[in-house]
Amino acid sequence: MTMKKMISLALAACMALALAIPAGAVTSSSTQRLDSLEITTRFQGNEVIKTIDRSDCLDVGNVTDKTIDYDSIREELVKVGVSQQTVDDMENWYLLEYANASSVTFSEAYYKVTPDGASTLVSEKDALSEVNKVEAAERNSSDIALQSTNGFNDNDKNNSYMKFEIVVLPISGHQGLFSYRTASTWLLPPPAYRGKDFIGSSSKNSSIVDSTRAGFIKYDKYTYDSAGTEQSVQRDIEVRTSSFRNAEDGTYAGSAGLITLPKDQNYPQGISHIAYKNIRSAYYYQAKVDFYTTTQNIKVLASYLHQVVYIAVTPNLVIDSSSLVRGSIGVSIATGYTRTAQISGNFDYVPG
Repeated sequence: MTMKKMISLALAACMALALAIPAGAVTSSSTQRLDSLEITTRFQGNEVIKTIDRSDCLDVGNVTDKTIDYDSIREELVKVGVSQQTVDDMENWYLLEYANASSVTFSEAYYKVTPDGASTLVSEKDALSEVNKVEAAERNSSDIALQSTNGFNDNDKNNSYMKFEIVVLPISGHQGLFSYRTASTWLLPPPAYRGKDFIGSSSKNSSIVDSTRAGFIKYDKYTYDSAGTEQSVQRDIEVRTSSFRNAEDGTYAGSAGLITLPKDQNYPQGISHIAYKNIRSAYYYQAKVDFYTTTQNIKVLASYLHQVVYIAVTPNLVIDSSSLVRGSIGVSIATGYTRTAQISGNFDYVPG
């Protein structure tokens, strides 16, 4: 076994500990080989954590923007479990970064969200089942009023569901440098008040590289006439994130992007005029491990923070000290917000 292979496997084994909720127990674990990939899958309650060893993919040398096969990389990401829509939203520069990574950690979780922003971790099966029920009721309902409130029926019109994901990978050729890409998808549009939300993450013993911060929110816009008949659909409307916030608390450094959720519009009789669906967002940055020549534990914390009441002034971003105990969030804010989705965990950084 080559030294390169040994280092890659060691890093993959260490990163397998990443993004696991400390309070939960691993219910099952399995490893499978898919072509040149070795994928270890663990279930931490309802959270799915995958470590992908890609070292065998790199034996031909580094991939460049002139040699990369973007379609093959997209197919690989879908193969390891990332949703097709999340992959379609990934920029080419990120796919190139992924193609040169020797190991990758991917984690996803599904949440049921109430109007006040309170959330419950649920299984993918349960989340998609409930979403399908709501969407079926909307399609089949003869009562237009039931179709006017963000697509919810009477049984579940006050709840929504979110999928939350994070990908962590080392940047090729830069010792101690990692990228963090957090993504969210509102499987049903968020109920109640829609304002300015935050999506981001943090890591222990790391420093944010400000120049790398980037993010967006995307959604589909549906327009209806006064009878509730669909008139037009604009898909994949994108608004780039321009407001970034960093925060530090002790040995933790976090960063988040501020996104503004689109607001539905109704006719006076309560029927939808404009409705926004398939709302998803992503936030990316790189962070350099402090003292990167030393073996150390790195804690990764990711979260989506949902504004549930109106506040005139955008609050300051801070690291939530409770995360040091619960390990459930990297960045948090004050009045008017609640933590809607969260992923957390640890991995031991070992110098290459």
